[in-house]
Amino acid sequence: MNRVRNALSDKDRTIWFLAIALVILGMCLMFSVHRITVMATNIKLHLPPDVSQGAIVEAGKLPIPTAYTYARYIWQNLNTWKQNGVTEYDSTIDAFACYLTPEFQEFLKQSVIEKRAKGELNRTRQLSDTHLYKAEYVNKFSETTFGVWLDQDLKETVRGQPVKEISMRYPLYLVADQRPCNALHFSLGGFMASPSRL
Repeated sequence: MNRVRNALSDKDRTIWFLAIALVILGMCLMFSVHRITVMATNIKLHLPPDVSQGAIVEAGKLPIPTAYTYARYIWQNLNTWKQNGVTEYDSTIDAFACYLTPEFQEFLKQSVIEKRAKGELNRTRQLSDTHLYKAEYVNKFSETTFGVWLDQDLKETVRGQPVKEISMRYPLYLVADQRPCNALHFSLGGFMASPSRL
């Protein structure tokens, strides 16, 4: 009888041990599934503009060609006035507010006031690339700050007549920006030096 009682007692202990182990394994599995789900929704990948040759990217890191592309995209959109700069320049600055640091946005707003006073907004404006991307056009200062030199052809017209056609170099810098409205996670911070003619 003692042997039977010991066998039943050993069986009960084994069942308890297995039940506790099963509960612990279930909790570990639930925690792992939760972590994988959370991690999968928070991955930020910045792809370079040309992935035809393949690309190795690290999560959260901005490749140098992509820094150039972001700066070029924002700057060209700010400086393209299809109908009239009087209305478009100010509204474009507002539309791209999430892609500009607050200081640079204020600088550009002041630029609107100065250009309006000089009569330089009653025209159309277009920027196009003077030179295509080269690695030396971007300087990586840190993981969160890049210097970008944009060589752009600037063309302004009044009633279809060209009034300005020059090539300019815009030395801009790009900084990390975690505001929720900024899908690129980087903003134009301003000029590193004064823009100059080429």
